[in-house]
This record gives sequence, structure tokens and C-alpha cells, in this order.
Amino acid sequence: MKIYKLKEAIEWKYGKGIRSSLDITTPLVMSWSLEIDPLTTQECIDLCEEYEFEEGYKQKRENEYPTIVNQMDLLYHHGYDGWRLEIEKIKLKHPKPVK
Repeated sequence: MKIYKLKEAIEWKYGKGIRSSLDITTPLVMSWSLEIDPLTTQECIDLCEEYEFEEGYKQKRENEYPTIVNQMDLLYHHGYDGWRLEIEKIKLKHPKPVK
């Protein structure tokens, strides 16, 4: 469970620019300055899980892609097809989720 990504998940679901506040004294965990109802703890957990499912592959891919310098080196030494093979391996390892 990655509840620490809650702010990212909220921005992903509801858009940027949401100011949030945490209220640890009630079961309602988050509230916003916009017209969005407060979320319970379980709703926050569910939102984080949905965000991780939908967007988590991007971070995993990003962590494995070669640096730009190494990608240019691949292109120079192995051409477009060699570069593409390396990138495709990573994309196959961390596929985009299907709903």
C-alpha cells in the first residue's frame, strides 16, 4: 500500500490545484477546497491502489529505461532497430494495464 502517493492519486483523479487538508481526529481523512466530498480512509486506500494500477507501470518503465546518453549510444552502435528492441523489452516487462 502506497498511501504516501495520495496527493499524486488525488491530482490524477480530480485534477491539479486541489488544496487538501488532513484531519486525523475523524474518520474523514481528506477534504479539499473544491467541490469534492471528503474521502474516508478506505476511499483513500482504494484511490491509491487504483492510481498504482493505472499509473504504476510508468514509474517502473522510467526506472529501467537507459539514460538519454545510453539511448543515443544504442542508436549509434545498433541503429534504430537495436534501440527499439531494448525499449520494447522494458515495455513488455512493464505493460500498460488493461481495464
